[in-house]
Amino acid sequence: MTKKGRLRNGLAGLLLALSLIAPLTASAGVDMGGKAVTTVFSDAEIDQLMKVTGIESSIAAAPALVRAAVERGQPDISDDQRLQLADVTNNGRIVDLLIEMVRNDVRTKLDVKSFKEITEWFTSPTGKKLIAAEQNAAKPDGREKMQKAMLNGAATVLDFDRSRLLNDLDFATRASATQKLTLDDFLAILSVHTNNEQKFQEVQKSILVAQRDMENNMLYAMNSVYEEVTDDEIRAYVNFYRTPVGQKWVDILRSATRSLWRLVNESSVNFLVASEKAPMAVPR
Repeated sequence: MTKKGRLRNGLAGLLLALSLIAPLTASAGVDMGGKAVTTVFSDAEIDQLMKVTGIESSIAAAPALVRAAVERGQPDISDDQRLQLADVTNNGRIVDLLIEMVRNDVRTKLDVKSFKEITEWFTSPTGKKLIAAEQNAAKPDGREKMQKAMLNGAATVLDFDRSRLLNDLDFATRASATQKLTLDDFLAILSVHTNNEQKFQEVQKSILVAQRDMENNMLYAMNSVYEEVTDDEIRAYVNFYRTPVGQKWVDILRSATRSLWRLVNESSVNFLVASEKAPMAVPR
């Protein structure tokens, strides 16, 4: 495969990882304003909240998703590069840090009432079904299915009402908007790490196309993820995220989500800018 082909595949792998690492509920968030609360929740209580909302499994799965995305885009990397990538993505301290960040945010941004409402929603039959759908989408078969849905989107005719609901969910969670910003961050990191103007311009063009098509790709991805979910259940999801409590939860997810994406960006950039057999520069 040519370097240009590897570049495009690497970016495609990155985009897929961005769609999967943080569930579609994790997004840029909204600044709720006001005074921070200082509610004392135990680690066990918060960890249970992360479990029922699917955040725990997302954080745990992120390193493997990053590694798979980068390796898919750079199949002929050297053994040393592969080992260095494994060392970066298997860093347990990163996962521990992300968990602690969520714990701190929950303690400072949620009061007891909000904590209870979020827990009750995600442990309801509808909440459980939606989280199960998202977790299934993060499994190998689900990732392959989602990738095909995005690649074949132009040939797919979606039901109008379904499309409108999924667009509402995208807007409520700021999923597409956040991924666009993340690609800007990726480009900024790449501009620092490479002196290859031609390669930079190729990636820049690919990113502009990806940002242009982000809403449509998100629509096809969501349609794949929630295939077994009814319109009424998706509508309930949208309504939850439109509430002040739902927006508080989205805000809590922001810092952890962006930290995960930083790992994706830096790991991907190192492989995209490296020569075929050059040692990889480990992100710091």
